[in-house]
Amino acid sequence: ENLSTMSSWFGGGAGTSQQEQAAMEMLQRKQIEEYIMQFNMLTQKCFNACANDFSRRSLTEKESACVQKCFGKYQKAVVRIGQRWGEWAEQNPGMVSASRAACSLSTAHLTPFPAASLLGFAHER
Repeated sequence: ENLSTMSSWFGGGAGTSQQEQAAMEMLQRKQIEEYIMQFNMLTQKCFNACANDFSRRSLTEKESACVQKCFGKYQKAVVRIGQRWGEWAEQNPGMVSASRAACSLSTAHLTPFPAASLLGFAHER
């Protein structure tokens, strides 16, 4: 949980505040890139699994429910993985002290959401 330790991972010695800030910015960019890649992958998987009728401009009610279920399963899995990671981290504090400074594993942003509307889809009744 020492930023100078994290800074040393990126080539700094004792670490200056500029080095620490640059390291944190790089980590934040990497986290955003990873999130976008995961979201795009999930969107593609759910679309491939759920969108079957291309004769309409919007999703059918069945397709919309499928997309919601698909996103919901992923969301539950991410929350569960975060919980298990937290349990493991508590049991192995020496192994994760530096990585906790680098990456916070918060699942607070994972709240239930209507996946179809998030993607700009509306279902037909």
